[in-house]
Amino acid sequence: MKRFLILIICLSITFGVSFAAAPAEEISKAKAFIQQKEYRAAETMLAAMWAEFPDDPQLPLLLGLVSEKRGLLEAAEDYYIQSINMDVNLFDAHYGLGVVLFKAGEKQRAAKEFESAVLINPDSYDAYIKLNHVYSALKDRERAQYYLEKAKEINPAYEKNLKISSVLMWATTILLYGFFLLRKNYIVAAVFALVTSVIFLIAGRHTNSVIYLGMAFISGFFIYKKQLNVKSESDNRKQSGQVVQKDLDEAVKKAYLILGLKQGATKHEIKNAYRKLAKKHHPDSNGNPGKNDEMIKAVNAAYSLLIKRP
Repeated sequence: MKRFLILIICLSITFGVSFAAAPAEEISKAKAFIQQKEYRAAETMLAAMWAEFPDDPQLPLLLGLVSEKRGLLEAAEDYYIQSINMDVNLFDAHYGLGVVLFKAGEKQRAAKEFESAVLINPDSYDAYIKLNHVYSALKDRERAQYYLEKAKEINPAYEKNLKISSVLMWATTILLYGFFLLRKNYIVAAVFALVTSVIFLIAGRHTNSVIYLGMAFISGFFIYKKQLNVKSESDNRKQSGQVVQKDLDEAVKKAYLILGLKQGATKHEIKNAYRKLAKKHHPDSNGNPGKNDEMIKAVNAAYSLLIKRP
């Protein structure tokens, strides 16, 4: 009887070792799909493995990561929680859950998960930085500074890198904004500045947010000025057109007078009047070339103007 029990225990242990964990090769394939952003393929593969290896906490962990990448925050939260329930000391599950909760706006819960993560791995630079961001968003400056200092202890170059990143970001945004202004894309410049201002506001960087809001107002001023210029040009064109039309009306009146016609005469009447005057004032008719040149020019001009009118 004892031998039978020992045999059952051995078989149970063997079965547990063989089937508790999914094959590392298959896990690597799923991770490769995630890196290649083939989330559907990764999800299908991981779900199939989880059905076969329900005790492996890596599988819901990776399914949570896939759901997070796809923007399915509720599903990601469920998967991460299941992974934690299977292995409470799984750093990646606590960290991933913290990221999802922070994205969902649940800052207090996110802070607890990141704190659990740093308890499991006190050397995690990323987790301390996340805690700094969370507590900055919660307006808890003391804790935010504490976790920032912890991050600096792990990575002394952090502050220097942060300053470099900040300078590069400022330079990039200012150059883009200036480019839009130079190209006179004032609306695009205004939208760009407003969006950047909102991003800084959400990040809790209020000074930067106000600066970009001011840049948006500057763009708005240029838009207003451009509209005034367009209106002014339109008014000028309108006035110019009125002057031209007035001059044309005067010229038409003179043309009718030169041809000896009343306004509104038909084209046939215009042609007859032109022929008579051309014959009358032709230089050859009195044998004195050049004497009536000015009159002939006036008659020709009057005829050309009137005959072309609709």
